[in-house]
Amino acid sequence: MDAGSCLRIWLCLQRTDMRCGFDRLAMMAQEITGQDPLGGHLFLFRNRSGDRLKLLHLDRDGYEAEFSPTGDSLVYGEGKDSTGLYGGIITENIVQATARDLLAEAILAIERKGISVMFHVHDEVIAEVNENQAEQALESITQILEQAPAWAQGLPVACEAGIADRYGK
Repeated sequence: MDAGSCLRIWLCLQRTDMRCGFDRLAMMAQEITGQDPLGGHLFLFRNRSGDRLKLLHLDRDGYEAEFSPTGDSLVYGEGKDSTGLYGGIITENIVQATARDLLAEAILAIERKGISVMFHVHDEVIAEVNENQAEQALESITQILEQAPAWAQGLPVACEAGIADRYGK
């Protein structure tokens, strides 16, 4: 996916036969949503009783994976290779991914304004401009970072910005 697009999570409300392989689920995903299952989005399918989920997502190795609720968590994988997931880590991953997408889109917008982004560290953007253009660049960068993109309208975003001779915490 490019930086201008966003991850979508599709939940199939129909009961799904868990014997379906990932190729069949990919066909179902495309038929139901009209989205390319290879486009990086997540497609969730549930079984008849609702106690099992299959997640369809293309990663580097192909389609992944099946999740089984066990108590208060989801288990990914089987046997000794299984990993427990819980609401906190899933929420954290969604928040971090959204923050990354916001930052990536902002960096592209800053560069379209003609401001050179040198690098970023986590949630910080470091740009280099001539000293006589620093105030104007700061204003432009702040305005870009504080405006939610079209895909996140209503999302509260804010930033702290400053001017310095060199990078420092």
